[in-house]
Amino acid sequence: MFKGCNFSGFRTLIFMFVLGLSGVTHAECQRSGDADVAVGIRLSPPFVSEDSIRGLRGLAIDLWRSIEQDLQAQGLMVSSEFVDCDLRQQLPALADGRLDVVISPLTITAARLERADFTQQYLNSGLTVAVPQGSAIDFGHAMRILGQTITQRGVPRAILIFLLINLLLAFLVSRALRDHRDAGVIMNEPRIMRGYRYLMETIIRTTGLYSMGVDFKSTLGRSLDMFMSILGAILSAAIFGVLTAALIGSIGASRDVSLEQLSDLRVATLSGSTAQQFLEELSVDGAAWQHSRYFNPQADAGPSHAFRRRAALLDANDDAMADIFGAVANLPRVRCEPVEQATSDSPCILLPTWDAAMEQLARGEVDVVLGDWAQLSYLARLPVYRGRIEVQSEVYRNEPYGWGVNPARPELRDAINRALLERLRSPEWRYLVQEYMGTGSIAPD
Repeated sequence: MFKGCNFSGFRTLIFMFVLGLSGVTHAECQRSGDADVAVGIRLSPPFVSEDSIRGLRGLAIDLWRSIEQDLQAQGLMVSSEFVDCDLRQQLPALADGRLDVVISPLTITAARLERADFTQQYLNSGLTVAVPQGSAIDFGHAMRILGQTITQRGVPRAILIFLLINLLLAFLVSRALRDHRDAGVIMNEPRIMRGYRYLMETIIRTTGLYSMGVDFKSTLGRSLDMFMSILGAILSAAIFGVLTAALIGSIGASRDVSLEQLSDLRVATLSGSTAQQFLEELSVDGAAWQHSRYFNPQADAGPSHAFRRRAALLDANDDAMADIFGAVANLPRVRCEPVEQATSDSPCILLPTWDAAMEQLARGEVDVVLGDWAQLSYLARLPVYRGRIEVQSEVYRNEPYGWGVNPARPELRDAINRALLERLRSPEWRYLVQEYMGTGSIAPD
């Protein structure tokens, strides 16, 4: 019945319907004029989502409604209205006063601090990729697991000790084989073949390939055979456990996507996002990047002391980004195109929502989705994508989230900061985040 339906578009229609019922305006980020605080939002689960029964909901919605009560109690505002606003329009709308606050996810960057003000960071995400989940055994991944296991601290020493024990046992076996049931045949073989037989009899027993038998007649031979059988049982169990773990760990395992590989893949991302800018700047060489103002706030800090203070918080990312761009300096330049204009050869597709980007991935129209871990991991856990899409745990860069604030309203920013700090310090904050983003989405500290 629903074959061929675009569920991302359907959800967007529901969102627009709910916005209408909630009194939310969406004409070019314009407020209706009745409220004194215009709050910019966009569809971005789990921060802002739609529900035809419960209306607007999400982590950002609940957090704003809680902070709004504090602002009203302090006399800083009377009422607010939600304004649906595209990501590309949110920062200009903050700068010219059409919006007072943007609560949908915004990454704090030096470039954005030049155009708008920001609250303090309330959540930390990171740029990563969503990829199709595999189902077959990845033997290359299994070999990497084995390699990592073997190179663990203490394992090479244990292997060396085992080999030395085998040499000692091989010497003892050479004596015990004189009482072996096939001693007549063995003793008539060339010396080199006898030496090989000593090692072979030792290894097949100490590795569990051969259990205790009745080949040896003497007490020494029987005792040696029993000792090697016990050692072999222990070792074979360990080997079997390691192999089983490697194979199980490689079933459906996806290979991590490096930055160098991104240029060879068809990527979907959110239009106007830091993910888009990050991808398009990957091919910038080190010298050009050093003059870029994207993550070099010290180069052009601006006139505001507050700007310099908050931009300095991004310095920790500066060295890491220099290493990243230096490592991929020779990659071809990537240009992203809106989905309406994209062709089958377009390396980067721009979508209006993360959900739409994930649908492109689920249908096999792109190879990966580059975006924020917080939003991609939430979407990947939804029933429609569970078992089909997974999110890489490693991130390319940290993404600090904050609320954008109209730079002409510093008193509003300061009051929101105080309210945010109060909630971040509350034990209830962890439960609120986990309610929307799932267990494990917030660090223990």
